[in-house]
Amino acid sequence: MSGGNRLAFGDFEYAPARQALFRNGAAVPLSGRIADVLDALLERPGELQAKEELLARVWPGRIVEEVNLRAQIAALRRVLGCGQGGARYIATVAGRGYRFVAPVHPLVEGDARTPVVDLAQTPAVQRPLTPIVGREAPLAEIADALRHRRQVTITGPGGIGKTSVALTAAAGAAGEFPGGTLFIDCSTALAGLPELLLAALGMRHEAGDWHALQGALPSTAHLFVLDGCEARLDEAADVATLVLRRAPRSAIVLTSREPVGAEAETVLRLGPLSYPGRDDLPADELMGFGAVELFFARAPLGFTAAAAGDLATIARICRLLEGNPLAIELAASQVDRRGIEGLAEIIEQPGALRIQGPRTASPQNRSIEASIEYGFDRLSEVERGLMFSLSVFTRAFTREAAHAVVATPLPDLCDHITNLAAKSLLIVTRSVAGTTFAMPRLVRLYSFEQLKRSPHYSSAMRRLAQQLRRELEERTVWHCVNNDELARALDWCFADPEREELSLALTLSAVPYWFDQGAFGEALGRLGHAIALVANGPRRRVELDLRSALVTLLVSRIARTEVQVDAARTLIALAEAVGDPAARIRGEWALWSAHVWTGEFAAARYHAERVEAIAEAEGDVEGRIAAHRLMGIALHFAGEHAAALTHLDRVLGYFPLPERSTQNIPFQYDQRIAGLCYRARILYLQGDTEQALRAAETALSEGEAIGHLLSIIYILAIATCPIMILTGRAKDARIAITRLRAAVDALRIPAWQEVAKLFEDWLAVAHDPAPRLTDVNRALASVRASAFGPVCTMAAASLAEALARAGAVPEALALADTLIERAENAGELWILPEVMRIRAEMQLRVHGQSHRRETLAALHRALALAEEQGATCPAAKIRAAIAAADPGITKAA
Repeated sequence: MSGGNRLAFGDFEYAPARQALFRNGAAVPLSGRIADVLDALLERPGELQAKEELLARVWPGRIVEEVNLRAQIAALRRVLGCGQGGARYIATVAGRGYRFVAPVHPLVEGDARTPVVDLAQTPAVQRPLTPIVGREAPLAEIADALRHRRQVTITGPGGIGKTSVALTAAAGAAGEFPGGTLFIDCSTALAGLPELLLAALGMRHEAGDWHALQGALPSTAHLFVLDGCEARLDEAADVATLVLRRAPRSAIVLTSREPVGAEAETVLRLGPLSYPGRDDLPADELMGFGAVELFFARAPLGFTAAAAGDLATIARICRLLEGNPLAIELAASQVDRRGIEGLAEIIEQPGALRIQGPRTASPQNRSIEASIEYGFDRLSEVERGLMFSLSVFTRAFTREAAHAVVATPLPDLCDHITNLAAKSLLIVTRSVAGTTFAMPRLVRLYSFEQLKRSPHYSSAMRRLAQQLRRELEERTVWHCVNNDELARALDWCFADPEREELSLALTLSAVPYWFDQGAFGEALGRLGHAIALVANGPRRRVELDLRSALVTLLVSRIARTEVQVDAARTLIALAEAVGDPAARIRGEWALWSAHVWTGEFAAARYHAERVEAIAEAEGDVEGRIAAHRLMGIALHFAGEHAAALTHLDRVLGYFPLPERSTQNIPFQYDQRIAGLCYRARILYLQGDTEQALRAAETALSEGEAIGHLLSIIYILAIATCPIMILTGRAKDARIAITRLRAAVDALRIPAWQEVAKLFEDWLAVAHDPAPRLTDVNRALASVRASAFGPVCTMAAASLAEALARAGAVPEALALADTLIERAENAGELWILPEVMRIRAEMQLRVHGQSHRRETLAALHRALALAEEQGATCPAAKIRAAIAAADPGITKAA
């Protein structure tokens, strides 16, 4: 067909060169896809057009489901009025394709049958049908730009509200333009911009008559609003320049997904509405966000947040939609149909793209998918492919990362990325660290769906996995890694046995990162899957590395103690078979840790000695540091505090090691911090409480400096909280326990949450002169539930005294007897002087002076043991108890 030809069928005329459709002389709006379908059918009227042929014609270079073609055929039938008055234009050939069946006649320019198109006077600009929300700042900027610069181009992604803002700004500025405000929709108009402007000014000229437009621009002040200029960038730029030059009292507002490139263009990039970064904010704060306000404004009449959780869910919806007004409006319209929770589930999935809007909306605004497709239709094939490849990222990415995942090398990749950012399809962030790019979530969902249907999907995912592996192994760029992205890459890797090697390599690279992030559940699942692939096979070295990582993970208490012990023994056996001393050390360390947690300190000392022997024999520096720490802790629990300090001081002597950070913690907790914790406990026992608390505070400060959550929890649970409770610093203890609770809740490991509850319940009764028996029993239940060896006996001894104060002296005496027996059997000798004192005092309370001799004898045995251990603090309490039991001693002294 030549560019000047037109086609006639039924009541219609069609100009293929402009994709312009007229019915009885009146223009009929067509979206780009529908026009492409009509073009294809009219090229060979009466002939069968295969489905595959039409798909390739309408969506070139893309893999699209057949349902999309059916939707466009249905839309075209509605436009043509198929079925109305017996009209029939398109026939379906089942299973094969479609045929245009109405008679088609060619017309030429000047044919008498063609009426003159009536380009009517454009109506005055009105405000949007519904008030806009949260746009006070950009409206003020536009008003200022119109006064001083006379031109502003509002840019932003689809659905961000450019048209609404432009209409509202124009209505607000109408009083400053006596000639009136004129609105032209460039995205759907069939005529050229000169014709449309002339028509809006009440004049009619030949198409593309720029000379006539120059002479027609009035001296009276007008405000021109050109909407959707991304469809006609060149014309829009020329019009904007022409208005500024030839109509000095007029101004012009343009909306476009990218700058139009006019001379002296003033660009206002319209961002999303403000939305909550968290769901747990107070209701009045949540309602202060523009996105939440818009949701309620567009929800059905009578809608209210029925439950407190509804408002939090709405906040999550607004965050998932990233404050995009169109998306929020479409979501809000579905509340009655889906409910808040059902709506949130849809929004979390790609189904959010296909939520339908009002039938009267422009074609590109009837769904998020339509809005995104409208933008993608204006991309080159290279740019579309690039967007699909970049959708594998769920985080901000650098140009270097983009190069790594693009299947086909692009020498001008940076230029393409810059162009995509200009078209509002990528978000640019500049900082001192460099420039990064990110894809809006909804655009990413659409692009990733397209990528998965394309032949480049496997290549892009493999490149993503390889890029992530490089970033994970180069630990200084861990800030670039994203958990969702890593999970996506691993899911893809594990889905095919042919990708097994990459699966294993990526899993091993990710382990230190998961530890650093506290993503223990994710690490446990992935390691279990990887170990199942190689267990008892020929790749023993890989299996050893995986099992070593698993053992390190289990020490964080994410599973039962038996699981940790079994994993450690399996690792030791494999390490001995392979001949890997470092892995043997890790296995022995895990067994030591399991015994310390359960309060089996004699067994723990045995494994500390094993670690020490292996490390010394192998000259392993990290192993030696660990051996001194484990032995120092074991000696502390055995009551050999001086020897313990010698080992702990050796640990501290190895530091600072270079690059000390969370990425260099080989044994779950920072070695220096762990050493300081137990040094603080020993200093407390030796009677130097202030030095003990200073050591604990130093450890806590260092833990916070490196940002290692497990080490922070360790400090608070091992040293800070118990020392503060035992020394009567209730206020400080409450603050420390609150910090502990926040940290363990962030970690979300039940075993550590039980430890936090232990401290909360213990503190509640520790210093109460007359506690309620129910409260003391609740605290004892928390101690038993936590089974946290380093603190359990300490807390239980304190609670035995609280039982006595609550009036349950026989029960307190029985508890003390149990604690003494357990401490002797478990090798926890450090606590014995304190528990023996408590038992002796309660025995005196029950039996009175009739048992004074036996009480004094028990107290003297406790004193001798405390002095032997160098435990000055317990010794002082025991002497006070002896004085109270035998006033004669005090008088003689």
